[in-house]
Amino acid sequence: MPDFLLQWLHELFEIIIRVSYDLGFKYPQHFIRVFKQRTGTTPNEYRSLT
Repeated sequence: MPDFLLQWLHELFEIIIRVSYDLGFKYPQHFIRVFKQRTGTTPNEYRSLT
């Protein structure tokens, strides 16, 4: 994988972690699970749709 792609994925994951903590979730995985239950997509999938 190109370095820029790995860096982008790392930054995206950091954003998801920050958002999950800001919303009061103790674990980012739980935020992702709840997000998918409510929207039908993961945060990454949702971001690519918008």
